Amino acid sequence: MSFTLPLSEEQRDCLQELTNVAMGAAAESLAELTQSFVHLPIPVIRCVATTELVSSFEEIAKNLPASAISQNCVIGAVPFRGLMIVGDDSIKNLAVNIERQLATEDESEKLLHELFNTVTHRCFDQLGEMFDIPIERQQVIVRACHILPELFDMKPIVKTPTTIAVEINYKIEANAFDCHLLLLFPDNIYKQLAEQLDILLH
Repeated sequence: MSFTLPLSEEQRDCLQELTNVAMGAAAESLAELTQSFVHLPIPVIRCVATTELVSSFEEIAKNLPASAISQNCVIGAVPFRGLMIVGDDSIKNLAVNIERQLATEDESEKLLHELFNTVTHRCFDQLGEMFDIPIERQQVIVRACHILPELFDMKPIVKTPTTIAVEINYKIEANAFDCHLLLLFPDNIYKQLAEQLDILLH
């Protein structure tokens, strides 16, 4: 279930532009890692019930086993969460693409961390530059490994009933790999987010 976005049209357009540029920068990093062209759609921004995000994950992973990895961040007075969902088959395809062995679970988890850091480092740095505020990052945490998306628990990541979710799907040309990156803004910081966007607008 989607809710009315608690932002003005100007604020929404500003957030769209910021995340479009930042996530585009992340695509460049992914392209460098894979030496491949990365397809980059326009980020989708919506306000949803936190529990409903699990339904999105089922679509993302096509109801196949997937892994999730996240990081809590703060930009100015605005905390948010970066969350990546990637199917097990995609991790295997990525390993083949970059000629990486996945003989053990540790190697698979290490590649998951590398993928997350590759995408989010450039994305978050770019966001910080545009806001003119360095982003504070906390520990990267693997939230789930090789589970069906319907079993994924959002409670440790977002504890509020609703969240603004900025979503983008990265696909590699001529490869079955794809991953889904979400920036999640919980509903108890909507006012701070709007104020931070207004600073950029005015």
